[in-house]
Amino acid sequence: MNKHSFKIRTILVGLLATFATVSISVPAMAHKTKIETALASIQPTVTFLGTENNNSLFSVAIDNEEPVKFELSITDAEGEIIYQQAYEGSKFTKVFKLVNEGFSENPVGLSFHIQEKLSGVQHNFEVSSTTHIINEVAITKL
Repeated sequence: MNKHSFKIRTILVGLLATFATVSISVPAMAHKTKIETALASIQPTVTFLGTENNNSLFSVAIDNEEPVKFELSITDAEGEIIYQQAYEGSKFTKVFKLVNEGFSENPVGLSFHIQEKLSGVQHNFEVSSTTHIINEVAITKL
């Protein structure tokens, strides 16, 4: 009888240890998956929308499946921060108007910096311009 109770006790301890291991490791693995998903890098876009009353318009957009915390900053050509704000979300779109106060309406040198808070990944966009001269020629038949 003593051997029989020893076997049952051993089996119960083994089952209890297995249950404890599974109950601890499953939530830890689920938490790891959430962290890995959150660490997946976002792909932001910065788009020049054009000008309005000599002011430049830019759109910043982030479309992600999971909410992400990030910081957006805009610097001018001299490197001075002209805008900085922290955001959190999965779908983000914001239009920025660069007010040209006595400057040329060309926003060259303007930089957009997006830094993901959790992973520290940085995305940098710099405004540059290239000029193409197109001569239009009209030919009329005489």
